[in-house]
Amino acid sequence: MPTSEALTRHGRRWVILSFIICPCHLPITLGILTTVLAGTAAGLWLHQHLLLSSLIVAVTWAFGTTRGLLLIRQADRFAHAVVATRSS
Repeated sequence: MPTSEALTRHGRRWVILSFIICPCHLPITLGILTTVLAGTAAGLWLHQHLLLSSLIVAVTWAFGTTRGLLLIRQADRFAHAVVATRSS
């Protein structure tokens, strides 16, 4: 069973990684992806489907942020439950 601290760390990791691909950084993210994938089939697909790529990045960001915040909230609830159990 994970501890409250482990859940919090895991949740923070999700939020931090999601911040890196935040849609407000989309031009930078797509620029880096296009540069890294240049000359590959994935790079060609990214160049030809820019709108779909942007949507995928935005959905990934939303999922990652939500997952991270839920893990942090779960850690908080777990910590409160442990404190309540110990005080009883």
